[in-house]
Amino acid sequence: MRLLLGKESPGLVRYRQEYDKEFSRRPRVSSREELVGELGRCDVLLIGDFHALQQSQKAQLRVLKSVPADKPLILAVEFFEARHQKAIDRYLSGHLAERDFLKTVQWQKSWGFPWEHYRPILRWAQKRKVRVVGLNKKTSNRSALTLKQRDVFAAKVVADLRRKNPGTMVACIYGDLHLASNHLPRQIRAQSALKKDRLLTIFQNSERLYFQLLEKELELEVDVVRMSKDQFCLLNVPPWVKWQNYLLFLENHLDREIREDSDFQDEVHNHLQILEHDLNVKVPEGSFSVVSAQDRGFWDQILRTFAERDRKFIEGWIEKGASFYVPELQSAFLARATVNHTAQLATAVLHAHLSGWSKTPTRMPEDFLKLIWLETVQYFGTKLINPKRKTDTLQDIKAALAVRLPDDLGKEALQLALQQKMNELLVLAGQRKPRVLAKPRRVGSSIEAARLLGGMLGEKLFLGYRRKVLSKETLLNLFRRPVEAESFELFYYEVLDLIESLPEPFLSKNEKL
Repeated sequence: MRLLLGKESPGLVRYRQEYDKEFSRRPRVSSREELVGELGRCDVLLIGDFHALQQSQKAQLRVLKSVPADKPLILAVEFFEARHQKAIDRYLSGHLAERDFLKTVQWQKSWGFPWEHYRPILRWAQKRKVRVVGLNKKTSNRSALTLKQRDVFAAKVVADLRRKNPGTMVACIYGDLHLASNHLPRQIRAQSALKKDRLLTIFQNSERLYFQLLEKELELEVDVVRMSKDQFCLLNVPPWVKWQNYLLFLENHLDREIREDSDFQDEVHNHLQILEHDLNVKVPEGSFSVVSAQDRGFWDQILRTFAERDRKFIEGWIEKGASFYVPELQSAFLARATVNHTAQLATAVLHAHLSGWSKTPTRMPEDFLKLIWLETVQYFGTKLINPKRKTDTLQDIKAALAVRLPDDLGKEALQLALQQKMNELLVLAGQRKPRVLAKPRRVGSSIEAARLLGGMLGEKLFLGYRRKVLSKETLLNLFRRPVEAESFELFYYEVLDLIESLPEPFLSKNEKL
């Protein structure tokens, strides 16, 4: 990363040192409930942002959704500049199309991080009718502003919003480095209009705090720590996931002259080596290749290898932005440059080696159980790399179905997942024999339903392995079972019985911050 970004300026080094001081004392373990309780009592809320990490923006949205519904709220954000306020207002009011809006605010030039990471926050604000205000200012007299000058400017915007909107909370999304006590919070407290305001700061993913929890073997159980009366920190990914995602972002966006084609072979191979070491297995060198949407030759191979019906299923994966492995070609298709996606492909390669998996499951509903099992194994592998990854629960699926419209594109997938889960529960209870579900109308429904079900099974499988309820030998025996075997359905329900017997339910992504 340092090679790609260049040497830090002395000012940035000092700025970062002030930030690091915040985490020198030992905090105490906290909870979502305690943090949510404080949200209702603050006037200014500062939420840290790690720009290249989508989990950071997901956490921001979960925090915002936890603010009491009856509390008036304005959202002020670093990722928009104040000079673009008219465009922000027009976009949120529906008078400016997204494409035109991004062009007007010069998103790629002024911010540059993935728009899709931040879009859900704006959709939430639009739905709840929360005003969004640009908090950033990049240039002054044709020269870049210092970090301190940007903090001063942001503090004045916050003070102005509080003065003009008494009784309204101002929630700010701003880079984590800026939230150190002597940075943006200090400038906010220097504003006369904010002297009596209660300020609450929420940092994200401090490496020092994570490793303190790791020493006590609490890193998986604890997601919220309290650093002081007015400071919390959310821990939703391990440090290596946070920084590896940033490195992948840099390699994909800032190093195009060196990497004209997005070749992430090394990243997938590095994760494969970790899995090999952890599970004590070895995959032959050069047994797979990583391709992306920029790889024109990949689709030519698909056309030569698969019939039209099978190609439509593979198209469904691509359209959903999914990463997937094609055993017939020994090709791993990487849809997104993130740790979870590269770890998923590394696991798929490992599983193909162990099981002899050689045929892509494209025939639905006949191959649906195979697809669920592949998703289960691959999710498990991503948890070895990113143990804080989260998934949905059965209750999440039911809750999502309750708010979907009849013609909602995702409704069929949710219904399919729920029907399969109900079918499994009845089979395990001995009340019926396994039943093949009806063929869904949309190709993507099977893919999405299998992802949901595989995530739930993979989560429990990981928990059993992590807590040594499930031995490494047993796990590898499961992974070695042939996916194409005629007896696969019998194996699926046997392994399902084993997984469902594993202890301790887990919290879903919607129950965590």
